[in-house]
Amino acid sequence: MNSLKSAISRLFDRIHFGLLRKKYIDDQHRIASEDFIRWLLKKSVDSLYPAAPYERKATAIEILSCARNVTSILQEEGIDNGYAKVLSEELLYNEDVIRVLLKASLDSWDRLRKSAFDLLCTLPSPLPGVETCSELCKYLTWAKSMVLSPVVKVSDAAALQLRLWIKKYVFELKWSLTLVPEVSVSVPEKLNDAQSPPVISLLGECGVV
Repeated sequence: MNSLKSAISRLFDRIHFGLLRKKYIDDQHRIASEDFIRWLLKKSVDSLYPAAPYERKATAIEILSCARNVTSILQEEGIDNGYAKVLSEELLYNEDVIRVLLKASLDSWDRLRKSAFDLLCTLPSPLPGVETCSELCKYLTWAKSMVLSPVVKVSDAAALQLRLWIKKYVFELKWSLTLVPEVSVSVPEKLNDAQSPPVISLLGECGVV
């Protein structure tokens, strides 16, 4: 899988910088390269259907993660391209794909869980389908009930989801959440640099680090 990831990363890097530096000989070559990337990304998303075998989902998530990493770097530098928007908005950032990625983050295979977690962490917050306090509470309640499971893979998956929700909603969006004694989530009416939710005391109180 590491060799595949390296090969895919090099592919995206080459096509990206070839397009940006206008190194392609003609428009036909450029268009063919862009069309291939779009096809590869859409095919990868289509491979994330719930009953897909582990190998198919793992490969698809690796491809999407590599593409997301490359396009994120370019967008941070103020460079746009023809398929960054397709990847981030049309393909990944919708409720159906997020639901599949969340299920993959609970998979019994450690590598698939971690890959799905890493990809979800790169997407904008809040995630589609988890945009309200009540929706987030449902996921937190499940994770809280499963994190103490005697089955290691179940508790690991629940702990990983807790990390995801805390990262994206507490640290990124500055929401307040409580896990003990009861699960609750609140969105501050107004936030500024001098006033933010008690993230450190909250994590310590919940016993999550």
